Amino acid sequence: MCFVIYAPLCLVRKIEKFSITHIFADALILITTIVILIYATMYLSDNGWGSGIQALNTATWLDMVGSAVYSYEGIGVVLPLLEVTQKPEMYPKILFYVLLTVMALYVSFGEYCLFIYGDQLVTPLITNNLPQNAITYPLQLHPASIIIESYIFKNMEKSPKRQWLKNLSRTLLVAFTVLFCLSLGNNLDKFISVLGSLACTPISFTLPCIFHLKLFEGELTKRQVYIDYFIIGFSIFITFFCTGFTIYHWNS
Repeated sequence: MCFVIYAPLCLVRKIEKFSITHIFADALILITTIVILIYATMYLSDNGWGSGIQALNTATWLDMVGSAVYSYEGIGVVLPLLEVTQKPEMYPKILFYVLLTVMALYVSFGEYCLFIYGDQLVTPLITNNLPQNAITYPLQLHPASIIIESYIFKNMEKSPKRQWLKNLSRTLLVAFTVLFCLSLGNNLDKFISVLGSLACTPISFTLPCIFHLKLFEGELTKRQVYIDYFIIGFSIFITFFCTGFTIYHWNS
């Protein structure tokens, strides 16, 4: 069913056509969050606070690092938004408060559900028993489709044949992602952790510091240079160590 729905949507070339549906997706996220909180509160009133809560999962706690970094998956839209904002000088302040608000919401929501359900949280996603109505998939797949097509079809002239081959490549990409998700089963949290450590850490921390050193070479203070190199070194450590740790404890 997912394939039947997503495949036609991913054939859309102009991604701005999804701007209205993006607002609808945000509304669905808000409604889903409210529904989860309502059911959690009802569960609390009937059963009390959960049991078996661990302050620290000593066995696989490092999986959290990759999952936390994965929350920065949208960091790539920061600079494009800065370029179109009306008051660029206010953007860093707005961005700071937005990230602070998101962090507070993530932490409070997660902790609230954890203390209510306790050891009853046996699956990676708390929404497993709720209707799956997300429509952000075409937006997420669009950059990957563009990159793949830029390599495969760069030497082909524009023609109906080229257009249909692009449609085929996008359809196969959708099929691959659907089958891949099915193969993960209950290990989705591990996959997100690996994805965060391996792919999102360089994008969020390593590359920005490298760009900062190159763009402002000769203008930075020693303290700024040391901070950049520290973040680069630490992010590289996270990339390799946390990725290996999660893979090693994949079945834990």
